[in-house]
This record gives sequence, C-alpha cells and structure tokens, in this order.
Amino acid sequence: MDKIKINFTNCFGIKELQHTFDFTSKRACSIYAPNGTMKTSFAKTVKCISNEEAPQDLINTEKVSDALIIKSNGDDVSSEDVFVIESYKEDYESKKVSMLMVNKELKAKYDKIHSDLEKKKDTLLKEISPLCGIKSKDNIEIEISNAWGRTPRDIFQCFEEIESLIEDFSFPVNIKYKTIINEKVIEFLKDKDTKILIKEYIEKYDELITKSQYFTKGVFNHNNVSVIGKNLNDNGFFKVKNKVIIKDKEINSKKELDDLLEGEKSKIFNNADLLIRFEKLDEKLNKNAAMKELRTLLENTPEIISYLDNIDSLKKEIWLSYLNQKEEEIKALVDMYKLSKEQLKKIVEEAKRQKTAWDQVVEIFNERFDVPFIVEIDNQQDVILKENTPTINFKYNESGNYKDVDRTTLINVLSNGEKRALYILNLIFEIEALIKLNKDVLVVIDDIADSFDYKNKYAIVEYLNDILKSGIFRMIILTHNFDFYRTVINRLGIPRNNSFMVHKNDNNIKLVQGGYLKNIFNVWKDEINSKDRIMIASIPFVRNLSEYLEVKNSPNFLKLTSLLHIKDGTNNITVADLESIYNEVWRVPKKLNAKSRKVVSVLFEEAEKVVQEDTERINLENKIVLSMAIRLLAEEFMMTRISEKEKIKNITRNQTCELLKLYKEENNDISQIKVLEEVNLMTPENIHINSFMYEPILDLSDSYLKKLYSNIKEMQSVAYEESALHKNEDGE
Repeated sequence: MDKIKINFTNCFGIKELQHTFDFTSKRACSIYAPNGTMKTSFAKTVKCISNEEAPQDLINTEKVSDALIIKSNGDDVSSEDVFVIESYKEDYESKKVSMLMVNKELKAKYDKIHSDLEKKKDTLLKEISPLCGIKSKDNIEIEISNAWGRTPRDIFQCFEEIESLIEDFSFPVNIKYKTIINEKVIEFLKDKDTKILIKEYIEKYDELITKSQYFTKGVFNHNNVSVIGKNLNDNGFFKVKNKVIIKDKEINSKKELDDLLEGEKSKIFNNADLLIRFEKLDEKLNKNAAMKELRTLLENTPEIISYLDNIDSLKKEIWLSYLNQKEEEIKALVDMYKLSKEQLKKIVEEAKRQKTAWDQVVEIFNERFDVPFIVEIDNQQDVILKENTPTINFKYNESGNYKDVDRTTLINVLSNGEKRALYILNLIFEIEALIKLNKDVLVVIDDIADSFDYKNKYAIVEYLNDILKSGIFRMIILTHNFDFYRTVINRLGIPRNNSFMVHKNDNNIKLVQGGYLKNIFNVWKDEINSKDRIMIASIPFVRNLSEYLEVKNSPNFLKLTSLLHIKDGTNNITVADLESIYNEVWRVPKKLNAKSRKVVSVLFEEAEKVVQEDTERINLENKIVLSMAIRLLAEEFMMTRISEKEKIKNITRNQTCELLKLYKEENNDISQIKVLEEVNLMTPENIHINSFMYEPILDLSDSYLKKLYSNIKEMQSVAYEESALHKNEDGE
C-alpha cells in the first residue's frame, strides 16, 4: 500500500472527498481538520469499511453513499487492511490481549502432553463402546463423569478412582448401559410403590444370603464366586490338580464350582417368599410397556434387583463391569495421567513466570503515561496454555496503597484524561497484536490526543513514533488541535507533502498541503516588505513583542493598539508609522511600500480581497486580517449607536466588551446583539496572538469569518443610511 486513493461520496456529512495518499517516502500522513470539517466523518467512513458495513448520510438518507479505498495495485482495501482508532470509546476493550501472551514453545509442550493423554483416553473409550452400547466417545465420557458426580473435564480424576475400585469389583451380569440407565427406567425406579417393592425384595434376599450355606452377605456371594471361578480357570488352577475347599466341600474343577454356584443360587431365587416379592414387582413391570426390556433382564438375572435401590451406585457398578474388562488399559492411562500432571504443573509454573509481550506493553504504558492505576492479568498461565480469555485486574493507587477495583468502578473514579489513557492502553494492545501478525495495515487515527495533558499527549506522540518505526503500518493521523498537528509532524518526521489541511466548501472537501509547521513569524518577516496582507497580519504579533520588550503602555504599544481598536488616532496611522514601529520593535530592518497610505485603508482593502478569494489553503494571515477588520467595524458600529459619548471615552480596557455593554443598554435588536456577541467572543483569541498560540484562529473556518465580516459590514451600512436619513430630516 505505497499509495492509496480514497473516494468518499455522501458519507456522514462528507459530500465528496477524493485524494491520493503517497506513503512512498514516509509511512505516515497528518491531517489538520478543524472541528466540523470532516475528521470524525472520515474515521467513521473507514470504520464502515473495517466492519464491512455501508456508509451513509445520516441527514440526507435518500442520497447514495459510496466509499472506496484503492491500493496502488488497483485492489480495494478490505476490512482486514484497515484499523480505525476512534477519538474515544469508554466501553472499548481489546480482544487481542491473549495474542500478546503467546509462548509457542510452552504451548507446544502443554498441547503435546494433553494430546497424548487424549489419544490414549479416546482409545480406551473406543474399546469400551461395544461393551456399553454407546457409540459416541463424547457421550461415554459424559456418562462416566456423571456417574462419579463430575464433569467431562475431570474424566481423568474419574479414571484414577476407577482404577482403585476395579481390582475388588464384581457385578452379576453384563448389560448395555442404556438398557437400565435411561429416562423411563429411572423414572420407574424412583416411583414410590416401586421403591417399596424393591425394598421388600432386597430385605428377603439379604435374609436368604445370610442363611446360605456357602454365601456371606457383602463378602462372599454368587458374584464373587463366579469371578473367582473364572480367574482360577483362566490361570490353569484346576488343570494341575489343584482344588478349592468351600465350607468343607471339596471343589476339583470349574464345573463343580459352577454347579455349586447354580445350586445355591437356585435355592435363593426359587425361595417361595422371594418369588412372591418378584411377582409383585413383575406385575408392576407388566403394566408398563416401556419396561419390557427391563422385565426380561430381571427375569433372566434376578440377582440384579438387589442393586436397584441405589441408582447412583448402580451406574458406577455397571461402568465398573465394563472397565473391569480393560483393567490394564485403565492402569496405563492413569499412570500416564499422573506423570503428565507433574509435567503440566511445571509448565504452568513456568507460564506464570513468563514475561510476555503483554507485560512489555504494560511496562511501556506505565513508564510513559501518568495514571493512578496499574493493570495485571490474573490467569496468565491459562491464557498462555489453554487459550482462555484473559482476566484483567485493575489496582487503583490511593496515596501509595493499591486497591483492587473492577473496570466499572475504575471508570467512575478516573478523570476524563485518565479514562482516555485506559482507552489508549487497550488500543496499544490492538496495535501490538497487529504487529505480531506482521500485516500491512492502514491505521486511521481520529484525534487520539484530545483532552490529554501535555505529558500524556507527548507519550502518545512517542508511541505513534514507535508504530511508525515498526515498518508495518501506514498511518493517517487526524486532529483538530493544531499544536498536536505540528508536534506529530515534527516528532515523526512527516514531510510537508504528507501533511495536509482541510479545505471545505458547500460541494466538496479537499486536502491541501499544510503550512505553519515552523515559526510562521520567521517566514513573515522576510515577506512583509512585499505583501500588504502580511504587513497587516503582523500587527498583533508586533504589539505582543512591544508589550514584552518595552515599558508598559509604550508609544509603540498604544499606536498598535489603535489599529486593533477604534481610537482617536486610528484612521491617521500611516504605513510609514508602522514601518518605524516594526523596525524598532522587531529589530529587523523593514522597507514597506507606499508609506503614505493609511493602515486602516490597507486593512479593509485586504479584507475585501480575502472575502472575494476562494483559496484552498488554510491561511493564517487571511484569518487575522478578517478578524481585525471585523472588530474595527463592530466597534465603529456600536459607537455610532451609543448616545453617551463620554462613557465611550472613559473605557480604558476590554474596549469591545465594554462597548457591547453600553450598546445593550440602549439597543435591544436581538439579531444585531447576537452578531456583536460573536465578534466579542471570537476576536480576542484571534487577534492577541504570539508565535505559540495562534491555534484558535486556525480552527475557525474561512466561511465563518467571511460571513461574520459580511454581517457586521451590512449592519454598519444600514447604520450609515439611517444616520444620513436623520441628518437630512434635521436639515429640513
């Protein structure tokens, strides 16, 4: 984007703006745009492009709006190619903080450990799937964690507990999980009558187990015997002529053990009283068609009924029945998890200690900006390793003591300048994140330094210079503050052909080459001999010099004051008089032209020329000449309308203001008073200037001054006509 061409039509008050920005020699441009010309409208339009939204004219909604920014290669600038820094946005929070906290090496280690764990876990869940009848690994994970009262994120803790239970586990039957753990079955088991029937069945069952010749409740039941028989047989116990003795009964084979088991089970489950209880339960099952699968299960394996009184325990028992078949895999997974926990702990501790790009941003901010708060990240390790959203904590400095405050509270106690500083911090996060992406981006900056004190204002300029030095961005810096405009140009080394001022008329806006980047009066002193306008515009400056360098109310000071206010000798001062004063006060020889001319006549001649000109430049001398002419016309007008001339003679200071007070005492024309009040408000700042403080007059548009000049001139013309009419009437 060495060059970009903008073409805006009917965009938020911009009727038409076409301009090509050339970043070949410098990656920054600065635009001085007095309030009301186009600054915020320009930023809003670019923001629309950034947000992929259509710009509009909010007043004339029927007009077609269009906004194009075209790169030097002919491509349109896309939303990703621009970043707009608005003047201020209180609720703005950077979404890019986490990007500044990236540590790829640590993250890679962390992810590798988790990836290996996840793969091993997924393999286990895949092997469990045919046993439990649940296809989805995620659903298996959810069901296991729910059974142990946890969430899926704690699945490895579940496996730790499961590993400790598997070795001593026994369960009477292999069933599919959803056969018994589903919404309808659980609803049935929670039914009050069902619970009573199950309780009665279990009580009788426990009684029979207690009376059993071979079984012992909770220690040695049919489940245990079945598991023992399988383990002995699998390990070749009976093949080598080993035997088992159970209550004096000798068992020499698995078949004998199975026969003993089945015989004892038959005695228990065929007990008349237990069968009666089963039939009652079976009767209730028959009434519910949805319980058909459960009924079949209980009919074939009645021993499972003893588990139905505690659903939570039943869930665990069923899962243990599956996982018991994968004992080695469970142990291997838990061993890996325990080792990984130690490794992860070390990585997390290292992540906490890491100095990230985020820390560097905060250090830069704290060093350069004067604010009563500091910023911290509470969850740095989670942001680095888990890509969690950063939790930003604010500490407010109260006489050296830092107190934790939330963002809302902080906003409420900060001054406007401090709020803007917080906003700037978030913008710095955004910019630094873009720097990490190393993407060529056009950054449009809308009056970023507004409402700052000088220390923070220069901190912003310093950071803008950092952005420029990154060599990544192109910047367009807009401001209505002329001092900031000059500072940015000088500090960032922006050349004159990249500095612009806004010229606005009724039809379009143009960006013209900027001026007044150095001390304007050093330029004027070399042109004053040949240019009447500069000769006139220098009067306020030389008057200030006289005030500083000469005795109070020196003759030179008083004579120059007579050119800024209507005095007895105002109309008699010649160019020769002015030359003499300039040579004496400015101390640089001047040879002004046509010395016999009256200075006031030259002033009004130049004012008329300015009104007729349609210059595209923001011209300081034009504004000063108009301001001087406006005030002299206004004072002359008021003097003609004030009847008590002695009161006028008694005015010693603040002449325009005092004349207005006297005028109001005798005149009540609201429209005229309004014009005169504008003159009174505008002219002091615009005429009493020095080499450092001429920003106020530059902020006023030419059209405003020209209109005010025309209004006051028309008022004076009417006054002259009325005065002439009265004289004629008196003569008659």
